[in-house]
Amino acid sequence: MGKRRLVFAITMLLCSTATRAVPILLESAGLGPTGQPTAGLILANTQWGGWRFDIDQRLEVRQIGGHLTTLRGTLFGALVSVNSSTGLPDFKPSEIEGDAIAGVTFDSGAPSQDFRTRLNVMLEPGSYALVFGGGEDGGSGDFPNEDFFIVHPPAFGSTGAGRMPFDNIPIPGASDASRFFFANTSDIWIPLDPTSTDIYRFVVEGNSRHVSEPSTLFLLIGTSFAAFLVSGAFIRRRYP
Repeated sequence: MGKRRLVFAITMLLCSTATRAVPILLESAGLGPTGQPTAGLILANTQWGGWRFDIDQRLEVRQIGGHLTTLRGTLFGALVSVNSSTGLPDFKPSEIEGDAIAGVTFDSGAPSQDFRTRLNVMLEPGSYALVFGGGEDGGSGDFPNEDFFIVHPPAFGSTGAGRMPFDNIPIPGASDASRFFFANTSDIWIPLDPTSTDIYRFVVEGNSRHVSEPSTLFLLIGTSFAAFLVSGAFIRRRYP
């Protein structure tokens, strides 16, 4: 009985399916000119930027980032759920810290570069958005009429302001204006003007787990090895 169990276990090991990690890169645009000091979408507590994306399999997120520059303090990045690739979050921008799937603060440095920061989270198939923003008061000079605005509270402990350059390389589908949106000073989400030619670079990196079926050769080797073990056991029984 013990030898039969051993043969069965070895056969299952040789012929079983295997799970492998496949690197995944989701990006809203190709990288444009880096080294830009101050040009681009303002990221402060008076304005944030977001990009929507879809996945059809589980994604183990490892890093987020994009073409960014941090002018002062720290920025934040957050992953949130949306109901479609053109949908907006179902909570107010000021509530992002409580409703986001995950978030992190970072300093991407200056001038602009293709930056990454670690963020570990598992996403199921569906629609999501990556949001970047800052925590610095708009009264810093970015918004001279700050007194008329409803300013977002600092999210995830972010303290600073930054930029996302406009002039990145479009990717068909991913760079469509319908995928970008903003948090404005009235504490609502608004889509990017569909006629806009601004191209921002958002990036999500991770691994997708794939199950690999055993190849025909692998099955043949496993089956032959099992048959060899069984025949050897029978021979030893008949001729002790």
